[in-house]
Amino acid sequence: MSAAVALIQGAIALPKATRHQKWLALLLLIPLAGIVRKEASIDLGYSLWDGTIGRVADVPIHPIQQLASDALKRHRHLVAGQSKTLEAAIKEYERRYGRKPPPGFDVWYKAATQRGFILVDEFNSLMEGLEPFWGVPPAVLRARVAAATQISGSRLIRYSVRNRHLMAENDGEATWITNQLRLWFTPEVLETVPDIMFAFNLLDEPRVVAPFDELVEAQFASKLNSSVGLSKSFSETVGFDKANSNNMWDSMTLSCDPKSAARKGPSRFRLPHKALASSFVSNTSVAHDVCSMPDLQIQHGFFIAPETASIAHSIVPIFSQARPSSFQDILLPSVYYGAKLELHEYQESQDMKWDEKENIVYWAGSSTGGHTNVKNWRNFHRQRLVLVTSHNTTRVRLMKKVPGPSSKDGNTTSTWRTYTSKMGQISSKIKIRISAVIQCEQDACDMQEAAFRPDEYPKDDFKATYRAMYNLDVDGNGFSGRYLRGLLSNSAMMKQTIFKEWIDDWLTPWLHYIPVNMDLVEFPELIRFFTSEPEGQEIGKSIAMASKDWVQKTIRKEDLTLALWRVMLEYARIMKDDRDSLQCCS
Repeated sequence: MSAAVALIQGAIALPKATRHQKWLALLLLIPLAGIVRKEASIDLGYSLWDGTIGRVADVPIHPIQQLASDALKRHRHLVAGQSKTLEAAIKEYERRYGRKPPPGFDVWYKAATQRGFILVDEFNSLMEGLEPFWGVPPAVLRARVAAATQISGSRLIRYSVRNRHLMAENDGEATWITNQLRLWFTPEVLETVPDIMFAFNLLDEPRVVAPFDELVEAQFASKLNSSVGLSKSFSETVGFDKANSNNMWDSMTLSCDPKSAARKGPSRFRLPHKALASSFVSNTSVAHDVCSMPDLQIQHGFFIAPETASIAHSIVPIFSQARPSSFQDILLPSVYYGAKLELHEYQESQDMKWDEKENIVYWAGSSTGGHTNVKNWRNFHRQRLVLVTSHNTTRVRLMKKVPGPSSKDGNTTSTWRTYTSKMGQISSKIKIRISAVIQCEQDACDMQEAAFRPDEYPKDDFKATYRAMYNLDVDGNGFSGRYLRGLLSNSAMMKQTIFKEWIDDWLTPWLHYIPVNMDLVEFPELIRFFTSEPEGQEIGKSIAMASKDWVQKTIRKEDLTLALWRVMLEYARIMKDDRDSLQCCS
């Protein structure tokens, strides 16, 4: 700015006849252009457009069309491949996990098949999460659960199953959770679950990040079935560290390999450009792999400054409803979803048919996701989403269909070409805003109030989501509680998250929902394709109808009960001293 002022003063002081005055005026435009560009842009640490766009090759089919086609084939193969008999289920279990199923598996399988539980073999997320516990002596695991639940202010409920009864020891602030668990711990379930104790996390943030070396040692021991011999190397004490902004990322990625990108990358950096065609999520496991994504430390509020951040750095069994890939909490079906199903939260009569909905992508929510200050609030995932989509001058990459070479039979072909544009091209297809500013330092709250002006908009209730063809679901402090209702609706769900949930194993991306990358590079083209292309509209409607039909079949109240039952059978065996000899159906 000072350079611009100096040039102005110099130009004014020169005589009008001076022949270089016009050139000085042109020089003046350079810093002014920089000022304008800075004011119109948003520093996200990366760009939504690619300067090498001219060298990007055309593609014969839109990436979304290919992903949707592949998803349908993959899902059909998954369903067709499920075990049809107990003997087949036991054989598949042994193939996947290298051991026989736990006691009670046969009773569970019979109940599951009688109640139409479709994906009887699909428990990989549970089993992968439990694997490290096989490398820790059961006595140590039990001691750690006891120690964790005795810590004052731990925000853990300690539950026990004793003599076929479920008992809660400190659920005073969350009796509704106990009420929901009692619905799942039916007499039939309790008949097969031995006496155990387990810790349930009250926070919507996960709690466990074990050190990489400890995980490696435990996993090695689990392969050798020699955890008993390692009892001296594992402490029975547990502590919860309150991470601060100076070591937040290090604390949350302690489980990653020291050679991984998350552990080796700098704490602040500018990310490289990404080609648009490769930006669409083709593998959700890769897209959610925290250890390979150092950019999350400037893209997601949970990794920047979470609201609570109470973390145990040891292999301690704690049940949570969702977790990022770098955490070791044990996943169980969401009690929140269970309660919503009991209350029949989704009502068909309140929804609209697909063709009656507005052809837009909709999201409105408060500024949750962590605790913001004046330095970091623009990088939080919800705020960043709104900043990116509300500035019409934000440069983006889109695709368009262009004529291609004629085929041998004389028919005209077409291809999809990437080009640069601005957010204004698709702004009419977006209704995305912050509806309330919370969880912030006062000066940061003031800045966000000025940026988002939530009081200038009418307050939407949940029915507003039913009026849109496409609903975006975004993480809050933890997983979003709106997801299940959206999947049951006649709208298509777009999902942006870094949290794993229990239902992930049962849903197929691009068939039941539309995955969105955390960096939002492909998001503008997602919006354009699904709202403006005939192919996109067809796929969008198909996703809306497929998710509704599938969720009604696979995420029923009885499905959550059966999933909880399976979790407890696996957990109960791991916690027993004679676990290596405990098995079903020998």
